[in-house]
Amino acid sequence: MGNACGRKRPQASREGSLRSAPENDLPRASLNDHESEESNPSPRVSTKRASAPPPPPTASQSRPRVSTKKSSPRPSASRGRDKEKEKAKEKEREKEDDENNNDDPIQKFISYALSKGVSGLRAEFEELKQKTVPTKDQCFHFHMGANAQKNRYKYRTIDKVSLLTVLFNRDVVCSDDSRVILKELSMGTDYIHGNFCGTPKNPKRFICTQGPLPTTIVDFWSMVWQEGSEFIVMLCNFNEMGKVKCAQYFPPMEKETLVAGNAVITCDSVARQKWPGQITIRRFTLDRIDVNQKRTITHLHWESWPDRGVPPIDSTIQKLLQMVCRSSKPAVVHCSAGIGRTGTTVAIQVIYSILTTIIQSLFKIVTELMDSGKTMDTGLGPFLIKMRKQRAGSVQNDQQYVFIHRLLLERYMSEEEKDNPKFAKFAKDYDALMV
Repeated sequence: MGNACGRKRPQASREGSLRSAPENDLPRASLNDHESEESNPSPRVSTKRASAPPPPPTASQSRPRVSTKKSSPRPSASRGRDKEKEKAKEKEREKEDDENNNDDPIQKFISYALSKGVSGLRAEFEELKQKTVPTKDQCFHFHMGANAQKNRYKYRTIDKVSLLTVLFNRDVVCSDDSRVILKELSMGTDYIHGNFCGTPKNPKRFICTQGPLPTTIVDFWSMVWQEGSEFIVMLCNFNEMGKVKCAQYFPPMEKETLVAGNAVITCDSVARQKWPGQITIRRFTLDRIDVNQKRTITHLHWESWPDRGVPPIDSTIQKLLQMVCRSSKPAVVHCSAGIGRTGTTVAIQVIYSILTTIIQSLFKIVTELMDSGKTMDTGLGPFLIKMRKQRAGSVQNDQQYVFIHRLLLERYMSEEEKDNPKFAKFAKDYDALMV
């Protein structure tokens, strides 16, 4: 797979495009082939007194006689020492490879993911989840009574509903620090359940938001116009498993029109494609009648991503992100709650951007990318913590977290690298998790 926003990365070899310097320029470990030598046996000396002084030694007798019977090790010992030598050399080669890959963040990520395995990543996600629960003070506008009807999943207390409902609903909050502030007040407030999520080069690359409610359709199109967005990505369906997940906020058929306040949205075209996921591409004309201006909006509707689940490992996400990245304006991405499918999709693009930025800067990661200042050898933990500060609850469950790793491994590992037991086990455990 190629980079969603950049050039395609070769799969067969990473030497030319991913190393920070030619291999010969990197420090190489020297092999230590010194073996402990077997001591020569001492000459046999008699402790008896000689009855007469011995004659002077001849030239051939001037050196002590040393037995040569033990100079050659027994065959079994020789084979054992050869194996030890080979193991030592193999360790040196591994050490040398590690030094050559020392500045390769992609290789570090691959090694980290495979060493953790699926079970390790699931445990890691649960630990990260506990560290990223926002406080009520960090979501002040979400909790305001005037904004209650603008939230699809409202915060509830244990006194009103069961514990299960509390655990499900309390994670769909909206953080204050990164929220989109509407310039046009709606119902007396500037609030919409949406947050900016950035990449290293663009702090407002995406807007992650919930699926519009009937009461927030006007707000939604006001936000699209205000931020100059040219792409909208819809990752849910209007109804799923008998429940309403999103209001009908756009005209679905060609030539149809929908009016939302001062915005008139006209559907110009509809095209259904297999990427191989089912994607419907619509072109809208967004007409603001109050200022007499029009813009073209591209709407991408991914219809086959299951709620709280993951899609197959294929090229659909890559193709979708490639199209979205044609614009430098904030892309609006939503599912129902705007954190699970939305957070997973945005996370993948942000990680692509981070790795691309590292490569372009000779693998020197900028500490601002991660609050902890750690590089990719610690996995995606610091990244997820940062993203959840922008959009609370992003990447909703352990399946989605493992899916991100699986997709990145598929993208960045060559076929030769995949031919190893660790990757085979990872892929097998992943398939078992997703059943």
